[in-house]
Amino acid sequence: MLAAELTDCPISLVTILDDKRQWFKAAFGTSLEQTPIEWSFCTHAIESKWEPMVVEDALKDARVCASPLVTDQPGIRAYLGIPLCSEDGEAFGTLCAIDLQSRTFSDQQQRSLQRLAVLAEHLINSAIRSAESISHSRAESEIEAQRLVMMLTYGIDIKAYIDADGCYEYVNKAFLDKFGLTEDAVVGKHISAIVGEMVYRTEIQSKFELALGGHEVQYLRLVNYPVVGQRWMEASLFPIQGNDGRVRGVVLRARDVHELVLANQALIDQGIRQEQFIAVLAHDVREPIRTVKSFIGLVIEEAEGRVSSESIAYLKTASRGADRLSMLVSSLLGYLKADGQKIPMEAASLGAVFDDVLEDLQCLIATTGASVVGRLNAEVQGNHVWLRICLQNLVTNAIKFTHPGVRPDISVACEVTCREVLVRVKDNGIGIAAAHFETIFDPFTRLATPTGVDGAGLGLSLCRRIATLHGGSLCVESSDHAGSVFILRLPKVQKSS
Repeated sequence: MLAAELTDCPISLVTILDDKRQWFKAAFGTSLEQTPIEWSFCTHAIESKWEPMVVEDALKDARVCASPLVTDQPGIRAYLGIPLCSEDGEAFGTLCAIDLQSRTFSDQQQRSLQRLAVLAEHLINSAIRSAESISHSRAESEIEAQRLVMMLTYGIDIKAYIDADGCYEYVNKAFLDKFGLTEDAVVGKHISAIVGEMVYRTEIQSKFELALGGHEVQYLRLVNYPVVGQRWMEASLFPIQGNDGRVRGVVLRARDVHELVLANQALIDQGIRQEQFIAVLAHDVREPIRTVKSFIGLVIEEAEGRVSSESIAYLKTASRGADRLSMLVSSLLGYLKADGQKIPMEAASLGAVFDDVLEDLQCLIATTGASVVGRLNAEVQGNHVWLRICLQNLVTNAIKFTHPGVRPDISVACEVTCREVLVRVKDNGIGIAAAHFETIFDPFTRLATPTGVDGAGLGLSLCRRIATLHGGSLCVESSDHAGSVFILRLPKVQKSS
């Protein structure tokens, strides 16, 4: 209508053309909706793409004089058409004004219609972009829906939808494969018809009713499938609610965890056996050792001065052997108790731990004349008892593994970073070759030493395990014959803000 008013014409159109017709996207002053392409003025108008097409007397214009739109109704005589182009520059239609009387169009009328055509062109292109976007989104949605259907159908987890009456409405391929059934044999059937009435009542019904009450339910169940046999399954039930808040059905997802359950049970069994072994070590082995040592001591006291010195030497060798065996049992106990154990953590003062270590080792320090100095003014997230065992082992090794005739000199210090505390135990001992930096932490590994230090080869392995249990680490820096530094990394206590 605006185009008609701007040009003072009774008819105005927005036309779109294809290879067979022109149809009117918008029309004023006519009831026509489309015409054959051969009748069209607009096919000539779009040839310029940019310039208006002006017809002042259609009966005298060879391009259109034979059109039924001129010779018959509505009897077009004057025409002004502005091409409309797509965003890539292709003309697809026109904005045109039509008069039933021969006439001229002023420059102002042509410019006004051109400006209006720019607006119409923008609106049409925007509509095309929106339609393409919607079409693309619909196509993407259809692809995504197909993808989801494929994932649901062919995933390795069992999936099913069960209505509020307990009947299957959907089951995936994994479900059908394990039961050896077809979809027709399952869909529409009650749960009890597939798994058995007894199994449903004793293992499933209460959980399904809980899900119908609006609760998510998870449980572990040993399922006897007709095809694959018994499998441990981790099942989840998810209630599906309608707009009114009522639960309309339940989604079942079941994951095969058979191997995980068996592996976990094996670990539990292993733990039980290990605890039994520890109990045997702690009582049934240690007690006979104590008895042997006590009786050897009594024999030595009774035999002193009555048997040869050679016999007494044999008895003392046997006593030392009992001591070494007792030490081996104690080391094994400590090592096994730390194996995979979860230890209670709290803020532990390294200063207090070090004080206890010095007290425990005062006899060894006095006997060897060792110098053990240090200041540990930091807190770590850890366990005081286990940290005491770890630090005591490190300091004991530093005292024992020294050059003959050299006074042990040990310093213990700590460094606090933003996340951890580094404890360094430095000695002036025999040192460790780089090739052995890792092997020394293996259980029962002992390097050849010039001093012949007794031990079971479990101390450093136990220290590293304790560090690991704390979420930390233990390593060594050293060179052969030049002393060592053991570095214990422990998590710092994080202050709550």
